[in-house]
Amino acid sequence: MKRKWYILIGLIFMQSIVFAQDLPETAQAALKAYIDMREGYKHSSTKQFSRDEQLTMDDWCYAMEKKFPSTAETEYAWYLNNHFYSDASDRIKKAYDLNPNDQQITRSLFGYYVMQNDLSNAKMLLSKLQFAKNELNYYKDALPQKGVFIVSSEKDAIPVFYLQLKQGIASSVKVVCMDYLISDNYRTKNMKSYSNGTTKFFGAEKAYLKALMNSNADVYLSATVSQGYLDGNESNTYLVGLSYQSNPSSQLDHLQAFWNKIAKKDWANLNLTSAQKRLYTNYLPPLLTLYKLKLARGTDDPVLKKGIVALADKLSQTKNVEMILKSYQ
Repeated sequence: MKRKWYILIGLIFMQSIVFAQDLPETAQAALKAYIDMREGYKHSSTKQFSRDEQLTMDDWCYAMEKKFPSTAETEYAWYLNNHFYSDASDRIKKAYDLNPNDQQITRSLFGYYVMQNDLSNAKMLLSKLQFAKNELNYYKDALPQKGVFIVSSEKDAIPVFYLQLKQGIASSVKVVCMDYLISDNYRTKNMKSYSNGTTKFFGAEKAYLKALMNSNADVYLSATVSQGYLDGNESNTYLVGLSYQSNPSSQLDHLQAFWNKIAKKDWANLNLTSAQKRLYTNYLPPLLTLYKLKLARGTDDPVLKKGIVALADKLSQTKNVEMILKSYQ
């Protein structure tokens, strides 16, 4: 029995050596490859990874530890690999100590402090955070005025936390990050008033979100969340802007208020990166839905239509949007 165990350990060790040899030549490139791999493994309706996916990511982190020991990149990879659990706090803090100028590490440490409700330490990092104006403007438009705002990932949560703590925008809104809901400690401390009897999240995300969204009229699910998480809850969930809401009082009124909020934007002169284009594409569905609802009530809105077309041009979605608008006629 011991011999088999030693053989297994040996095989694992040999596999790590192979991975270490196959890693990129720099810690920065190895971290980027890990993040790209992790993003590629993400699923559309669960935060879980398959057993093989998790083992591959584990092996990659072990290989980084062997090839790039005591580096910020290796510590940060381990932090991500532990799914943001609080017991990985040493990893993100060490990563920051090793490289306090790395923006993605600083963002994650900021998010960690917010997750722990350690706002004094979170605020100390505010001056080090950097955001593009277009990124912040998107999340300003996405934030509701009250209630609970559920975002898919830490990537979405960080700019929202920044807007709340730095600029005082929608400071009363409770922002819930689905990455953090994986942590039992976070969920227990933050979601007692909203869980509606549903305590399990990891592996039961759709059921948890359904219960959460139906527990309170002012719960909003960010449009950046994959629609796969809405399976089983589509019949009473409506797009009300850059978010979804269960059983809104009036979808039309919500969408009109959203359009009133953004109507004066200079869509034609937006200068967007490729990542920002993907983000801003979320503006199109609510605006198209509003235009369709208005037409169904016998009202054409040329200003709204012009805004939709201008945004579509900027997002390289002109043909698709033209086809949709034509189908409304």
